[in-house]
Amino acid sequence: MDFNAKCTEDLKTNIKIIDEQHKVYFKMLNELLAFSLKGEARSVISESIKMLSDYVIVHFSTEESMMAEYHYPKYDSHRSAHRHFRREVERMASLFKDNRDPTKNVILKYDYLLVTWFTNHIKEVDKKMSKFLLEKMEEEKSFIFRIKKFFGFGKKR
Repeated sequence: MDFNAKCTEDLKTNIKIIDEQHKVYFKMLNELLAFSLKGEARSVISESIKMLSDYVIVHFSTEESMMAEYHYPKYDSHRSAHRHFRREVERMASLFKDNRDPTKNVILKYDYLLVTWFTNHIKEVDKKMSKFLLEKMEEEKSFIFRIKKFFGFGKKR
């Protein structure tokens, strides 16, 4: 079994920080899957799971703060999806940590959750969010430009 989850062009949101975080996520995910497939020690896999879980919290917080800042109308449902994902990751990490789920089962479950769910979330939910945010950012940029122009900022003296 060979894994190489990628942050492909169809997963781009065109919001630099989010796209960069998605790339880091997939890099960390590939490391976790590689450790699992090589049969690395449980402690190595457990540490990788912990790092990925912590990273997801940071990434979702970034998205949620941007949605709140621009008053994204689907903020609640998007945030709810994030919470669901975090709970599932925590649940599986707990199963693995407590040795209630063999390593091979963790690989298969994480494959679905961490790759499929996350990829679909980006394609379906993050894309809608990013379209809204990009429009709001453009409006904000335009407004600031008009204000600066009105007050004469940026003119050579």
